[in-house]
Amino acid sequence: MTGPSTCGPPPEARLTTGGRTETIVEEVPEPDRPPLLAAYREAYGSMPTVTGVLDALPEAADYPVFRICS
Repeated sequence: MTGPSTCGPPPEARLTTGGRTETIVEEVPEPDRPPLLAAYREAYGSMPTVTGVLDALPEAADYPVFRICS
């Protein structure tokens, strides 16, 4: 599976307000994703849809993971 970061520049979201623009999210690099996905599984793994998706796509590279910047 091809992740979003292989399709050009990393995705990001920007917020422009009053002439000021700031990046509000940025993609987490693939090597940093496994502990975040493990924490997500621990917190929400009891939900059947979460477990089903995480089991179907076990590679961290298969998930777009974003960090909120503030």
